[in-house]
Amino acid sequence: MFKIKNEFDNQISCSSSRDIINTDNCVFTSTSSRPSKSLIDCDLYKEHIKINKNYDEFSYIKNQNKSLEYFVLIETINFIKNKFNEEINYDDFSISFDNITINENANSNNIIYCIDNQLFEKNNDKKENSFNIIINNLLVIFKEINENDILIMNYLNLFTYPNAELLIIISLLFEKVIIYFCKILKQNILICKNYKKNDLNNIIYVFIKHIYKNTNKNIYIRQLGIFIDNNILETIKNYNIYIFNYYKNLQDIILNINFQDKEYFFKNYTKRLNIIKFSNECCHEFIEYNILNSNNNNNYFICKKCYDIFCIY
Repeated sequence: MFKIKNEFDNQISCSSSRDIINTDNCVFTSTSSRPSKSLIDCDLYKEHIKINKNYDEFSYIKNQNKSLEYFVLIETINFIKNKFNEEINYDDFSISFDNITINENANSNNIIYCIDNQLFEKNNDKKENSFNIIINNLLVIFKEINENDILIMNYLNLFTYPNAELLIIISLLFEKVIIYFCKILKQNILICKNYKKNDLNNIIYVFIKHIYKNTNKNIYIRQLGIFIDNNILETIKNYNIYIFNYYKNLQDIILNINFQDKEYFFKNYTKRLNIIKFSNECCHEFIEYNILNSNNNNNYFICKKCYDIFCIY
């Protein structure tokens, strides 16, 4: 997880924005962009693309009477409450993987969900240009979003430079943007706080519309011409290394765990989201926690009653 805070209000005038965000700087190509060495560890990436990502450590979720949308909703709202100290009652909130959902929040600003199932890896077999899907969604959101609204959307990987450039552009529209890796979706999620309405928005809207008109399933964007600070590049690279290592470790252990391990893994996850709650006073009943023990020198145990995880060094 990392955040990008908008600190450009006093630094970028409307005229200078036209130089920074300029359609003349866009370069299009007939092939999709390759991963950038400034954003990835090349050796880890080579391992990553060989991994079978159909392994599902959250497969126990299929045994629940709640949908995947429900768990994504709870996870993201809890994230907002914890990171932004927002008091949100999500009992009446909804989310759909098929369309953009606007949730009116009586106590605060609207929360807009744009979790597009076309971007899910299992649904996108490269027949669609994923970058173009994001661009199209942004154009729709532009027409619906109001000042200070919160936007939650699934996003592309950050292995290529255009994907990182677009993230910087999105961050200019909000007071703060946090990106984190949602493990149940196996995808990046953007949580964008406090949409800002100003002249810069019009420039960005024209810019994004230009990209959409010039890309399709056969035409890709090679670069947007956006400068990215070295500190941000390093932050993104470290974030990608975390994702590579997560999948690498997952591959090493997933074949050795049983259904019961997955059940405890899932219940620990739901406990951390406050979906299931327990008393702090628990007479723990421990069992070995193979999900962690398979790839670690320490000994991990999970309580069969409260699902807390313990480590013995």
